[in-house]
Amino acid sequence: MANGMVYTTVIDELLIAIPELKPLYAENMYLWLDDYLPYVVFGLVVVPTMEELLQNDWQSPVLKRIFDFIEIMMQSKHDDVQTLAAIEIAEWLAYEEKPVIRTNAIKLMGRETLKEMNGMMNWRPNL
Repeated sequence: MANGMVYTTVIDELLIAIPELKPLYAENMYLWLDDYLPYVVFGLVVVPTMEELLQNDWQSPVLKRIFDFIEIMMQSKHDDVQTLAAIEIAEWLAYEEKPVIRTNAIKLMGRETLKEMNGMMNWRPNL
C-alpha cells in the first residue's frame, strides 16, 4: 500500500506521530539550526531512542509507534522516504552487533521493514 509521505515533511510527521521524541530533538536542534537534514535527525534522535528501548523496554508503546512509523515510510510511494528508512533503520539493524537489539526489533517491525533488513543482511558485493 503506497502512501504520500514526502521527504520534506517526514520529520514534522515523525514528531507529530511520536511526540516523545521532541525533547531529544530540541536538545540537538543547535546541530541543524533551520536546515535540519532528516538523516541527521534519525541518526541523533530516532536511532539512539530505538537502541535504548530495544535493550531496556522493547514492549514500550513508544517503540511500537516508531516501528509503525518506519513501516509507513517503507511503504511510501516516494523513493527518498523509503531510502531514509532503509539506510537509517533497516541497515543499522542489519549490522547491529548486539543480538538483543535485532531480536527485539524483529518482534516489532512490519513486513516491508523486515524484508529490507533481511535484504541488507544477505547483500554481498559483486566482485
